[in-house]
Amino acid sequence: VRSGRDEDGKRFIEVHCEAEWYDLMFADPLPVSQWQDALASTVLGDILKGTGWQVGTVEITARRNLQLDEKLMNRLQALRQVAEVWGGELQFDTAKRTVSLLQQVGRKTPVAAFVYRKNLRNIQREVDTLNLITRLYPYGAKGLTIEAANNGVPYLEDFRYTTRIRAAAIKDDRFTNPWHLKEKAQEILAQVSKPRVSYTMRAADLSALAELQHEDLGLGDVVRVYDQELDIDIETRILRWQYSVDRPWDTELELSSTQPGLEDLISKLDDTATGLEQADYVGRSELQEIMIFNYLINSRADQGFAGWVNNGWVVDNQGYSGPASFRCDGQYGVSKVLSQQVWPAHRDAYTLSFRVATQDLRPGPAARVGVEVVIRYKDGTSETKFLSLL
Repeated sequence: VRSGRDEDGKRFIEVHCEAEWYDLMFADPLPVSQWQDALASTVLGDILKGTGWQVGTVEITARRNLQLDEKLMNRLQALRQVAEVWGGELQFDTAKRTVSLLQQVGRKTPVAAFVYRKNLRNIQREVDTLNLITRLYPYGAKGLTIEAANNGVPYLEDFRYTTRIRAAAIKDDRFTNPWHLKEKAQEILAQVSKPRVSYTMRAADLSALAELQHEDLGLGDVVRVYDQELDIDIETRILRWQYSVDRPWDTELELSSTQPGLEDLISKLDDTATGLEQADYVGRSELQEIMIFNYLINSRADQGFAGWVNNGWVVDNQGYSGPASFRCDGQYGVSKVLSQQVWPAHRDAYTLSFRVATQDLRPGPAARVGVEVVIRYKDGTSETKFLSLL
């Protein structure tokens, strides 16, 4: 609260009110700080546990990994991280004390029209192609690439607006799964592969007037903006609402359809784990050793036997890092093989990583139980490595 007198001697008082959900910044430390292959609803529930707030509607169904520093991260910051990693927008309902994660907050179809000389005061348009990107190299934790999830290609491309190759790279150590990393990179490329066309407008909210009560607006709502002289007819969203309690007819809305650039999207990622650099990462030391496990398609049996050639194996509904795994029940005189062919990047060294549990092994005299890797080279030669589990 601030009070005093202005230059003309008139007394004034200013009251600053914070939203009730600001209190989430001062809740007890996070009870959980790491999630693997988790749904956003699960993570939100863990973050809100013990705060008096509950999970509302969650429209994002993707699975992601997330690791937070529970000593430094408050609950509100953690919620913001969920929106960044899983995508979507947070919506706080103070009355119900719920937090929702929606594809888009607000009504998605135009609920009002802003027309020049009716309720549109001014408008400005800007087209910027300086930071347009058509080829994006995404990197995750420990040099993880998207090659396993992208047919061996380490980058994504989008040439809808130009055929020029304009490359950039992003790095986010929060991603340890190539499929999740690819999904996030696709979201980013879809935005940065087209020119940044922005519209900034100031308009009066006329919903308080009796004859225009149908134009009842809210934050996030999509509205139509029309200016015949500037040849502008777009749909955009309400980003900010400045409401005058004593003069509702003078309320102002700021509308914008600004297209974020790569630097804007990067800034949303964890500052300690991300950076924008040139797209040549081949020489970086952390990329010299990449785990073949991450190149396998459907390595945890989440999608049954998709990507595998199966002879005698079954899918178990229990897994170490996910909801499922592969299981083989031994049988005397019968060979049971589960195999997959991958095309890793060109490196001098690789690490093979896997997790195996064995129980009641009773091998016969010629039995073999283990993992076999056949390496085929471009010159037509090959070599075989076998790791026995007996």
